[in-house]
Amino acid sequence: MGIKTELPGLFGWWLQYFWGIFLLLVAMAAWDLWRRRRIHPTVLLGAAFLWTCEAIVTVLNFSPAWRQAMVRLVAAWGYAG
Repeated sequence: MGIKTELPGLFGWWLQYFWGIFLLLVAMAAWDLWRRRRIHPTVLLGAAFLWTCEAIVTVLNFSPAWRQAMVRLVAAWGYAG
């Protein structure tokens, strides 16, 4: 009897796969706040872009239509593994 380590749902999946990026972005923002007393606009723009892309990837991962389309694409590519 093992311990279940996965968190349920979209947020759990996001947290499982993207927590490292989140921590790096928080560390970058904290550094800017400590060093410059403000967060650099590029850090804010990059964080917004990355988190938007991560949200899209997370939602698509749970979409049956997306999964079926990707299975067909891989089959058309000729991958049999």
